[in-house]
Amino acid sequence: LAGDDIYSIACDAKNRIWAGTDGGINICSMPEKGKKQVLRLSTGDGLPDEIITSLLADKRGNIWIANCGNDSVTIYPNGDPNRARNLHGRSLGLDKPFDVAIDGRGRAWVTGNDSENVAIIDGDRIRQVGGTGTPAGG
Repeated sequence: LAGDDIYSIACDAKNRIWAGTDGGINICSMPEKGKKQVLRLSTGDGLPDEIITSLLADKRGNIWIANCGNDSVTIYPNGDPNRARNLHGRSLGLDKPFDVAIDGRGRAWVTGNDSENVAIIDGDRIRQVGGTGTPAGG
């Protein structure tokens, strides 16, 4: 495995297991017949940071990755690392993105390790909600 400690685990629509570690991401494919395959992703493969605090597979097949150490959230559209989209903490209004959740409307909610706000990502729109549940700054 890439890394010694596993911090997060997710299963995508293709039945691949994604494990976020202190050394990157492991993607394990277990076909019905045949040998399991493990793909390891690290900064050398374009991953912004190797300390992965949160992984989440949404209903659309996207993989969401919180990179606390790199102050970003990475999205792999349809689980494809070659199409990575990075959102940095400043654009999210957060410091050190730590965890991701998807609500029933498909919006991503992102927490920050050093932040009182939560970022809500809805397509290309990003807004922040303060710790009291009100829009940040309001």
